[in-house]
Amino acid sequence: MKRKGFTLLELLITIGIIAILSGITIVAVNPSKQFAAANDAKRFSDVNTILSAVGQYTIKNRGALPTGPSNDQLTSTYRFIEKDATGTGIDLCTALIGGDFINLFPTDPSLTEDFIDCANDYHTGYQIKYENSHVSVHAPYAQEEDDITVTY
Repeated sequence: MKRKGFTLLELLITIGIIAILSGITIVAVNPSKQFAAANDAKRFSDVNTILSAVGQYTIKNRGALPTGPSNDQLTSTYRFIEKDATGTGIDLCTALIGGDFINLFPTDPSLTEDFIDCANDYHTGYQIKYENSHVSVHAPYAQEEDDITVTY
């Protein structure tokens, strides 16, 4: 008399094969690499957004570059776009936010806080410099890319 169904050995072999195939699939997809690539894509978009806002400001103001409230100028070395107690960054908030340039500063995906408004301290995670008549915006926290920098 034959019984219908699977033996324990057949079930164990099937489960083992499924486990091996799913392990290979997870390694091939590599979720951490996909997240890093998505974050770098956002960084590239953010860098372009900031550079576009600076370009629009420069055009509207007949070649003048945006400055901070204390007339902080863009320098030939990278400075973070930020406002905090250290004063090492450059606060471009009042020059670029609102109006025709940009609604909010984008922030690097690795940072836990979002930009709120110009009245509060903020840190975008992006850097900017002006050298040889060119403005460059840089994303120093890039994960997959060695360097995300856009210049005009």
